[in-house]
Amino acid sequence: MTTAQLLSISHLVKKYLCICLIALIVASCGSHRATMRSQRKAPDWLHGIQQGYVIAVGSGWSHDEARDRAMNAVREQIVNAIAVQVIAQTEQLTREETRNQFTNFVDHFETTVNARSEFVDALRGISISRVNDFYWEQFGRGTDAFISYHVKYPFSEAELRGLIADFEAYDRRIGNEIDAIDQRRNYDTVEQILEDINRLRYLAQIGTNEKQRRSRALRSRLEYMLLDIRIQRMEDRPGFIRYHLRLYDRPIETRQTPDIFATCPIRVGKVTAFPEFTEVDYTFDDCDTRSPQSVTLSYSFEGFRTERSFSFSR
Repeated sequence: MTTAQLLSISHLVKKYLCICLIALIVASCGSHRATMRSQRKAPDWLHGIQQGYVIAVGSGWSHDEARDRAMNAVREQIVNAIAVQVIAQTEQLTREETRNQFTNFVDHFETTVNARSEFVDALRGISISRVNDFYWEQFGRGTDAFISYHVKYPFSEAELRGLIADFEAYDRRIGNEIDAIDQRRNYDTVEQILEDINRLRYLAQIGTNEKQRRSRALRSRLEYMLLDIRIQRMEDRPGFIRYHLRLYDRPIETRQTPDIFATCPIRVGKVTAFPEFTEVDYTFDDCDTRSPQSVTLSYSFEGFRTERSFSFSR
C-alpha cells in the first residue's frame, strides 16, 4: 500500500467532516460563497490526492487558528497512516473488523504518540515552514468571518517507513520491559513488587492494545502476590515479638515499619529491622492482663493488607 493510499483513508473522512462543518457555519453566516480567498483560482491539488504529499484543511475564526488546525490535521493524517501499518503488523486486525475497533485503536495510538518524547520527537519536525503550498478562503465578513485553510505538505513514503520503524522500535522497548518483569521469578523486597506494579500501570497507559492487555494481566498477578504475603512468627513473649514477612516459601523484606495496635494501652519501645527478621519491643504496664490481650502488627501494600495478632498475659 502506497503512502497516498494510506493517507487517503483518514483524509477523505476528515475532509468530509470538515466540509460539512464549513457548510453549516457558512449557511449560518448567510453566505454560500467565499468573500475572500488567497488567490483567484483554487489550486488543482485542493480536492485531490498527490503522491508524496498530505493534503489537509483546518478551519477557524482567524487565519492563525485555521492554519494551526490544518497543521494538526497533517499530523493526524500521518499518525493515522502509521496506525494503519501498525494495526496490520502488530495487532493482527483484519479488514472485516468494525470501524469502531479501528477508530478506538487510532485514538489510543495518537494518545501514545503524545505520551512518549522519544517517539514524538520524530513528529516535531512537522511544521508550517515545510508546507509546499497553501490556499485559504474566508466566508462571511467582520466578526462573522470564518476561515478555511488548506495546506499541501510534503511527506514521502521513505518518511512514512522511517516513522513506522521508529514506532516499532519504541513498541519493542515497551515489550522488552514487560518481558523483563514477566521473567522475574523471585522478589527479595516488597518494594521491588510495588515498583514493577507501578511500572506496569504506566506501560498499560502508553502501549498498544496487546501491550495493554499483557501489562494489566501481569499487574494483576503481582497484586495477588501482595495478597499472599504473610507475617511469620519466629518468637514472641510478653513485651517482645520477633517475626519476618514471608511470600510463599521465601522470606521477603520491606522498608516499611508495621502499624501496631493493641487491645489495651501499650508503649512501643522500638521496632528494629534486621536483614532476616524484625523485632518489636513494647511495655504493657497499663494493661489488665487478667483477661486475654493482644498486639496486632499490620502492613498495607498498595491497599492490600496483611496482619497478625500476638496474644500476651502476665
